[in-house]
Amino acid sequence: MKRCEVIARLNQPKSTGCPVKELPIDICGKSVQVNCDAVANFRTIDGSCNNLKNPEWGKAGSMQSRSVTNAYDDGRSTPRVRSTCTGKDLPSARVVSNAIHAAGVSMELEPHFSYMIMQMGQFLSHDFILTKTFTMDDESPLDCCGNETLCSECFPIQVPAGDSMNISCLAMSRSKAAIDCKRIRQQLNGHSSYLDMSLSYGMNEEAAKDLRTFSGGLLNTTNANLPADEGDSTCHLEGEFDPILNYCPESGDPRVNENVGLASMHTIFHRAHNNFANGLAKINPDWDDEMLYQNARKILIGVWQNIVYGEYLPLIIGQPAMKYHKIDVTNNGFKDTYNEKTDATTINEGGIAFRFGHSTVSRLIVLQDEDYSLSMPPEPLEDHYFLTKLYHIFNGRGHEDVLRWTVDSACPKMDRMLEPSVQQKLFQDKSDKASDIAALNIQRGRDHGLPGYNAYRRQCGLTPARDFSTARGGLVDMDSDVAALLQKVYSCPDDIDLFTAIVTERRSNGAIVGPLGQCIIADMFKRFRDGDRFFFERNDPLIGFTEAQLNAIKKISMSSLICITTRTSTMQDNAFLFNTSKKPCSEFPVLDFGLWKQT
Repeated sequence: MKRCEVIARLNQPKSTGCPVKELPIDICGKSVQVNCDAVANFRTIDGSCNNLKNPEWGKAGSMQSRSVTNAYDDGRSTPRVRSTCTGKDLPSARVVSNAIHAAGVSMELEPHFSYMIMQMGQFLSHDFILTKTFTMDDESPLDCCGNETLCSECFPIQVPAGDSMNISCLAMSRSKAAIDCKRIRQQLNGHSSYLDMSLSYGMNEEAAKDLRTFSGGLLNTTNANLPADEGDSTCHLEGEFDPILNYCPESGDPRVNENVGLASMHTIFHRAHNNFANGLAKINPDWDDEMLYQNARKILIGVWQNIVYGEYLPLIIGQPAMKYHKIDVTNNGFKDTYNEKTDATTINEGGIAFRFGHSTVSRLIVLQDEDYSLSMPPEPLEDHYFLTKLYHIFNGRGHEDVLRWTVDSACPKMDRMLEPSVQQKLFQDKSDKASDIAALNIQRGRDHGLPGYNAYRRQCGLTPARDFSTARGGLVDMDSDVAALLQKVYSCPDDIDLFTAIVTERRSNGAIVGPLGQCIIADMFKRFRDGDRFFFERNDPLIGFTEAQLNAIKKISMSSLICITTRTSTMQDNAFLFNTSKKPCSEFPVLDFGLWKQT
């Protein structure tokens, strides 16, 4: 099998401002033999051998794919920087962000969706994509607004004079990439593409082993919480290290502590694995550690995929789109759609399109106790990036209070506007240095050579826009006020960046995104489903569930999972819907482990 990826380190002259460069090179003349066990009952950790004929499809560390031809400036590698209609420079990503994406004074809210919509979206995206960026040799960031400005792997964002951030440049290094067999730069995915909980279990065997106890199939914990990252590499630890109440929590993804809500999601799935392992051990006392670990992992992935396709995704793209693309799940029984010719590798544009969720990030973070009463006053989100104070507060249960807030509070409205916590104060440090997630999303798309709006409209069978009107032949899926704003910053509709396009289109009926978002997201999740040999609904005696086991898994909702893994006493039926009546957690289904009793 040919493998068109490798990263080779080569010295670069110091005069360029980039002391060391990781240069992608082409090794298409060589092959790497991958030996797969065709009768293995369980997934590999890194996603390899999911497809037996193409073992590296979707594997961690492989190249992301594309559904549309790249629009690199040189056709191969350099970022998209020029207008397709005028040849002039594209507007600064920060200029676009300020004109289109800056939120108003008040935070507009969704009438029906809970904040779990945002938190689930972030957690989910971290399962299928991890795009790392180029760094110095010691893994410190490139100083792309300073000493390394001229480095070819820097792609900083110019900030206009008079900007409220009071700076002239936002640093950004390019995504790590390889050169494919056609000599095109392709970005690398650190995680497997499959929805396999790699963000909890790790992206390779070494990472997975570090998280295991190797006893009873269990994952490591600290006082029933996530274990400690001994290197303190996943958070900014404040105060003296405490092995119980002040440490950086560790999971299978380095972004675990980006915000405490994300860490809380990692925690409940971590706990769920151990809950399942303990349940299996009671019913099968003869099973060894490996058997318990793999079966608990298999069940958790099944529960996860059911939540994604059964609860979350229908709210994002709409139930009609789920059925049209044949990616909906059945209430009971099997639905086997596996196709060995489907490549489940994450599509580049899907990773950018899925960033629509940044529009739903709150400007606050709130904690609620078991009665859903405030356990402390709301605090600005920007005060808690990569900090763990709220995770460990209240004797190590603060993260549960954050989780209750996510299901009991309305989500910020999914629209073109992003809250100041991410559009002005992203990752703000003690010196008030910060960034802008909207500008980064736009610049990242250009870095990846993603074309503009109309290229994807055509790919999706949607009418391309010839002008900025909202009449036929124009921006028919956008409101007139939005179209007017876009016309002020872009030369033509062709130039509209993908992220901006996704969050500015009007919603489709029953969906939270517009037609283009529906198309790209549905396409990606169809690949994830149909290209996954281990997808939980498959009717395959070797690797699947029995029908009774599958039906039991389909009863475990996100609300059920929260009830099982936290001290929460009441929950609404659907954790993603806001302001609905709650019922006792005792009324939610739990898994019948007797269905897994080995005879």
